[in-house]
Amino acid sequence: MRPLLLWSLLISIAPPVLAQILPVLGVDLGNEYSKVAVTAPGHKMSMVLNHQSQRKSRTVLNLSGTTRSFGEQAYTQQTMSPGYVFQYFANKYSQPFSVLNDGLNVFGLPTRYYPYQTDKEGQVQVSETESIGGGELTLHYLSHIRDLTRDFLKDDTINSNDAEVVYAVPVNFDYRQRQHLLQLSSSVGYRTLGMIPAPMAAALAHSLDMAHDKKPVTKLFLDVGAATLQACAAEFKLVPANNVTKSLAGAPKEVVSVRQLGCYHVDGRDLDVKKTGNAFIGGAHDLDIMLADHIVSEFCKANGIASSDQIPPRAMRRVLKEAVKAKHNLSIAPVTRVFIENLFDNKDAQLTVKRETFESMMNQSGWSTLLAKLVSKVKKDTPIKKGMEIELLGGGWRAPCISNKIAELVKPGSISTKCNSDEGISVGASIVATNYSSVYKFRPLYFSLASPETLKVKIQYGPSAATGKEGEIVTVIPKGSVPGSEFSSSFSLSAESVPSTRVFVEDDSGKLLSAFNINGYDTLNKMRERNIKNYQDKKAIYEQETLLKNATDPAAVPKNHTWTENFVKWPPSSFNVTLKYQLDMTGVVSISQVSAGWIDLSVSETTRLEKIERGEEEKREAEKPTEEKPSDQKPTEAKPTEAKSAEEKSSEEKSSEHKVKGEKSDEQSGEKSTAEEEVGSDSTQGEKETESSTVTLYDWIAKDVRRNRKLIPVAVDIAAADSSLSNADRGRLRLPVTQTDREVRKQKDRLNRSIEKDQEALKLEESRNKLESLIYETRSKLRDSVNFSIPKQEAEGMETIEEVVKLLDADEEWLYSDGFNATLSIIKKKLSEVGTRGKKRLDWIRSYEKGGKLLRQYESEIKSMTNRLSKLWETKPWLTSENRTIANTALDQFIEWFNEFKNDTASKSAYALVNEMDLSTKWKDTVLKSFNTVRRIPKPKDNIKDNKTIGDGKTIGDGKTIGDGKTIGEDQSDRQTNKDEGDKRGEL
Repeated sequence: MRPLLLWSLLISIAPPVLAQILPVLGVDLGNEYSKVAVTAPGHKMSMVLNHQSQRKSRTVLNLSGTTRSFGEQAYTQQTMSPGYVFQYFANKYSQPFSVLNDGLNVFGLPTRYYPYQTDKEGQVQVSETESIGGGELTLHYLSHIRDLTRDFLKDDTINSNDAEVVYAVPVNFDYRQRQHLLQLSSSVGYRTLGMIPAPMAAALAHSLDMAHDKKPVTKLFLDVGAATLQACAAEFKLVPANNVTKSLAGAPKEVVSVRQLGCYHVDGRDLDVKKTGNAFIGGAHDLDIMLADHIVSEFCKANGIASSDQIPPRAMRRVLKEAVKAKHNLSIAPVTRVFIENLFDNKDAQLTVKRETFESMMNQSGWSTLLAKLVSKVKKDTPIKKGMEIELLGGGWRAPCISNKIAELVKPGSISTKCNSDEGISVGASIVATNYSSVYKFRPLYFSLASPETLKVKIQYGPSAATGKEGEIVTVIPKGSVPGSEFSSSFSLSAESVPSTRVFVEDDSGKLLSAFNINGYDTLNKMRERNIKNYQDKKAIYEQETLLKNATDPAAVPKNHTWTENFVKWPPSSFNVTLKYQLDMTGVVSISQVSAGWIDLSVSETTRLEKIERGEEEKREAEKPTEEKPSDQKPTEAKPTEAKSAEEKSSEEKSSEHKVKGEKSDEQSGEKSTAEEEVGSDSTQGEKETESSTVTLYDWIAKDVRRNRKLIPVAVDIAAADSSLSNADRGRLRLPVTQTDREVRKQKDRLNRSIEKDQEALKLEESRNKLESLIYETRSKLRDSVNFSIPKQEAEGMETIEEVVKLLDADEEWLYSDGFNATLSIIKKKLSEVGTRGKKRLDWIRSYEKGGKLLRQYESEIKSMTNRLSKLWETKPWLTSENRTIANTALDQFIEWFNEFKNDTASKSAYALVNEMDLSTKWKDTVLKSFNTVRRIPKPKDNIKDNKTIGDGKTIGDGKTIGDGKTIGEDQSDRQTNKDEGDKRGEL
C-alpha cells in the first residue's frame, strides 16, 4: 500500500493545482438508503446532505410524472403510481429471479406489491411506450447523486460533475454486475477507482475509532440490510510503518493495518423454495413483505374477501408502507396498532399486531434459517471465540427478534453496536478512494484486501490443434489471493473447423459465479482467408518466374524451384489463443483480455529469380540452422503473471516462435545481405570473365525475403454465455444483460434527454410560479392604491384600476385551469401580457407614492422652519422688526404657493408630475435664502472710540460712556467680533 498524505497537507504544498483536482467520493449505493462521503480541495471528508438536509437518501426513483423525482419526494408517490416508483433496484438489476419462483418481478420483488411490467426483451416499462433496462434505473440515480454532490460542495473551483469514485457493493457482486456499474458510472462522468465489499468498508471506517495494539484483534461485521445478508471478518493490529510503506517525513512509526480475512453472503437461493413455501430476496425487507401479507390476510378474513388478488396494487402498496411502520414500532413496543382507512371497497383495515406474532411468523417462514446459514459460513473459516465482537450493520438488525437471533447464533461472541451502521460503509469507501487517488492520501491507515473464497477458472476450448478434440484448462485461485493478481492461459485451436471457447468461474463448492463465451474467431478466419488468397497469388508469380529460363547461360537449370521447398506451408492449420484474467478487489474473476493470432511467415515482397554462382548455394545450405518442427502447446495450469506492455508481449512472442525451413534470423538476414552484395560483385566480375572467354556456371534460385516476420493478433469478444448454458446452470447464475458500446451510448443519450426534460420542466414550473406571483403582487398593489390617496380620475386612454384587477382575476383563473398544461412558450407570453398590462398602472402608483411622499416631506420642512424662526428671534433679540418681516414674509409666500400647488396637484391627480427639483429650487430661493440672510445679521457694537463718560453714564460721540455706561459708536470689541463670527460658523 502506498504512503498517503492528508488532503490538508496538500493544500499547503500546491494550492494553485487544487482547482484542477477532482473530488473523491465513497458511495454506499444501498437498496433502501444511499449515503455519499466526499473529500474535495478545501473540504474535509464529510457526508453529502440531500435537499432535505439529511445525511442519507432513500434509493427511490419515480418515473410516473413528466419529470423524474428521487428520494423522499419519490417515496411519497409510491401509493399513487406503484408501477413506476422503483425501489430495491440498485444492486439487483437484470437478474433472472423469475426462474426461481413465479410472482416475482425482474428485481426479485413480489409483483403483488411491486407491479413493475416488462416487455418481451425483459426490460422495465417506464411508460406505455418506453422501456429501459434495469441498470438504467441505477444510471438515473447516479445522476441524482452527482447533482446532490454538486449542490453540497457549491464551489466553482471544483469540477463536481466529474469525480473519482469507490463504490461499496454487496459481497456477491460479480464481475459483469461490476462491469455494468462501471459503464453506468462512466456515463455520468465518474471515474471508478475501485469497488469494495460493503462490510469491509465499514471495517475500515471502524478502525479509526478503535484502540489498537500489536496483538491482532479479529472482528466480524454482519450486515442485515434491506435486501442483503452478508458478513466480513477483519483483523486489526499495529504494524511498523516500514513494513507497509515507505517512510514519510513526520509519519508515525506504527500504523494501523486492517486485513480482510473473508467475506460471506446468503440470499434467497440458499433456501429451498419448495420446502419453505416462501421466496426471499435475502434481507430485512422480506420481513416487511411477510408482515404486509399478514395484514392483508387478516383484512380479507374480516371482510369476507375471497382472495387478496382482488385488491389493486395501489392499495397493496399502502399496506406495505404501513407494514414497514409497524415493524419499526414493534422494535420499541410489544404491541402496535395498524389502521388503513378505506383500504378496499370502502372498508378500513384495522388490527393489532403483537411482537410475539411477528417473531413466530419469522421463525416459521424460514427467514431465520438464512441468518443461521450466514453465521455457519463464517464459522467455517473464522471461528467465533469468546470475547470476539460482532458489529451489526444495516437497519434490519434493530428489530429485537433479529438482534436476539443473531446474539444466539454468534455465541460465544458478543454483539456490539460501536460501529456507525448508517454511515460507516460510505466513509470506508471514501477511505479507499483517497488511497487509490493519485492526489488525496490517507496517512494513518493501511489495509489489504483478499479473496474471500477459493475460486476455479475452467477454460473449455476446442477443437485442439494437437488432438482435434475439446481441451480444458483449470486454474485454482486460492483463498486469500491478493486482488489485482493477473493470470494467463494459452492454448492452440485448430483452424480447420469452427473453434469455440467458454470460460466458467466457480466457487470451491462448484457453484457457478460467471460464465463467458469467447467470440470473434470468425474475424480471425476472415483474415486467414485473405492470407490464403495472398498466398495463392504469390505462388502463381513464383511459378511464372520459374519459367523465365532464357538467361545468359542457357545451360543453367533452376534449382529448388518447387514452391513447398522454399516457402513455409501456408495457411497455418492452427492458431494460438492467449487469455488473461484477474482477481478483482471484490473477489470475483474478470477476463481482462483475449487475443488470438499466428506467425505470418509469408514473403513481404514479390518472389523473384536471381542467378548465383554454382556452388554458393550448397555453402548457404550448409550454414542454415537445423530445422525445428513446431509443436502444439499443451494446456497447462495458468500461473499469475504481471501485466506486460504490447511491445514486451510482441518481443516475447517473436522470441518463442519456432524456426522453419527457409526462415532467416536477423543475423542471418544481415549475412545474407552481405552475401548478396558479394554475389552482385561476383556476377559483374563473372560477366567480364565471360567476355574474356572465361566461363562461370550459374544456378537460378528463388529468392525469398522474409524480414518482416510478425505476429498477427486478433482481439476476441467476450459475451455472457446465455445460450450455451443448460437450464440448471442458468438457474444458479446471475446473468445481467451484457451491454455493448452502442447500448451504453443509447443509455447516455436517454439520460441526457431526461435531464434536459427535467430542466425544461423546472423552467416551466419557475415561470408558472413567477406568473402567479406577478398576478398576486400587481393585484394587491392596485387594490391597496387607496392608501396613497390616489383619486379615481385616470389619465386619458388608460384602463381603470378596477378593469385591470378584473383582467388579473381572469389570468389567475386561466393559470389554474387551461394554463395547467400550457407550454413554456405560452406561459412566457402570458407573463409578458400581465407585465405590460400592469406596468403603466404600477408606474403611476409608484409615482403617486413618490410625489405624495415628497409633498409630505415639504409639509414637515415648513413646520420645522417655523420652529427655527421662533428660536432665532429668541436667541438674537437685536434683530429688528424689519429683519423679522423679511423671513416671515418669505415663509408665508412659500406656504401660499405650496398650498396652491398641492391642491392643484390633487385636483388633477398629478402626483406623478410632482417634480422634486421645482420644490427644492422654490424652497431654496425663497425660504432658505431669507432665513440665512437674517440669521447672519451681527449684533451691534458695545464700545466707542475714547470711552469717555458724561452725564448719566451714557457714551456718546467718539466711543465715550455716558449715563448708565452703555457704549455707542461704530467699533466693536474684539471679543464681540469673535463671538459673532463663531455663531455664524456654527449656524453654517
